[in-house]
Amino acid sequence: MNKQVKRKDEESMDRTKAMIMKGASKLDLSEVKRYDIAQIHDPFAKPSTRAKTSRPCSVESDQDVWVEKLLSNKKTGQLHSFFESKKTGRRVEDEPPTGASRVVYLRNSYVVRKTEQASPSASKTPNNRGSRGMNYTKKKRWI
Repeated sequence: MNKQVKRKDEESMDRTKAMIMKGASKLDLSEVKRYDIAQIHDPFAKPSTRAKTSRPCSVESDQDVWVEKLLSNKKTGQLHSFFESKKTGRRVEDEPPTGASRVVYLRNSYVVRKTEQASPSASKTPNNRGSRGMNYTKKKRWI
């Protein structure tokens, strides 16, 4: 006796799964295929007021798009990921800075493919430790 009731606009929700995240327009056309920019949006979802009031946030967003990029060491073949600001060009290792409003991550398949191409002895994931900071010398190259 328990029938499932379909929402009136359930078909329109399927169309919204192809939405693109904010900030994706800052990418070059050649870069779009590398990044995971699909965004699922449910127009019927209510924002949670409990979560909003339980964790007040004192961090202000920078209204900038941060894009993940890879850097390769020519000698060892290790990959290092970093994040670059599209507005200022500032580069930060490991993770986007606190207050980053929009972050565009690389697709996992792209990272794995580039890791395999860089060196067969390199690890399967990029080295995100970054103990020496961002040092761009001749031994590193952009991917």
